[in-house]
Amino acid sequence: MPRGRSVVFVVLALALGFTTFVVTILRSQSPPSFVFERGGDRERGRKGAWVEAGEGGLVVRFSDGASFRATGGNVKVTETHLGGATLSLASGRLEVDVPGGSYRVDAGPLRVAVTGQIAVGLEPDGARVAVTRGSAIAESSCAKEPVLLAAGETRTFRCD
Repeated sequence: MPRGRSVVFVVLALALGFTTFVVTILRSQSPPSFVFERGGDRERGRKGAWVEAGEGGLVVRFSDGASFRATGGNVKVTETHLGGATLSLASGRLEVDVPGGSYRVDAGPLRVAVTGQIAVGLEPDGARVAVTRGSAIAESSCAKEPVLLAAGETRTFRCD
């Protein structure tokens, strides 16, 4: 192979390698994608749309491994951002399993930052948070300051 061709080949190989590197970095810097799963059906998720979970339940599964199982109510993904998302629960119960990242659940007067595995439920007299693994920081318009809950702790927030 003549010298000119080998230089062109090396330059093209370096350009391809650099392009692959940039695309990989950009993909890792984007918000997680998500799908809705009900029974055996999967549907690409849409931000901002309320979805009825029903008694059979609905799973919102994110590309980074986080999952949210809603039962008996309505849920929506309000926001996605680098490393996480915010979900809103209008009614019912939400079981959350977050292996990492920055995820939050808004439920009535309650805002919960999640690290680990928790359950959030809206009840007629308030909102309940139970932590199975990891921790959660719950803020409520009904509480004077944020509350840190660790594994094994449960708290009901009521606005009187």
